[in-house]
Amino acid sequence: MKIVITKVDERLIHGQLIKTWYTANSISHILIVDSELVEDVFMTNVYKALAPLSLRVEVLTVDGIMRFLEEHAHEEGRILLLARTLTPIAQLTKAGFRPKQVIMADRKYFPNKIPISDEDKRNINRLADLGISVVAQEFPDDEPIVIHPFKLN
Repeated sequence: MKIVITKVDERLIHGQLIKTWYTANSISHILIVDSELVEDVFMTNVYKALAPLSLRVEVLTVDGIMRFLEEHAHEEGRILLLARTLTPIAQLTKAGFRPKQVIMADRKYFPNKIPISDEDKRNINRLADLGISVVAQEFPDDEPIVIHPFKLN
């Protein structure tokens, strides 16, 4: 299996994600990296129930994601990796994960929107330092907007 999309979307699984990203990319698995959600069985089941029955959904920690990828490396499948924030994606890069691109779905990452937190700025800079493109993109057919590294004090 391979991760074909790495996406940060605070809503995680929702109608737009299923209707557009899942359908346009022939996704077979959604992996959600979220240490808090792993502990919340009720909400984990809610997110799993929102996905089509043909789609396997797993909620895992950073270590769990790395184990899953290692254990299923030689299997067929296309994975959409989801996180609510950039932090677990940055943590995954410390464990060796290197996506080509991270897609930010939250409207705050689009031009002229609300300010971005210093933590997000540091994470965007970390990803850029690793050669990972960070873009804002709401729908698969939209032109991605590149988020450039930030100058921090």
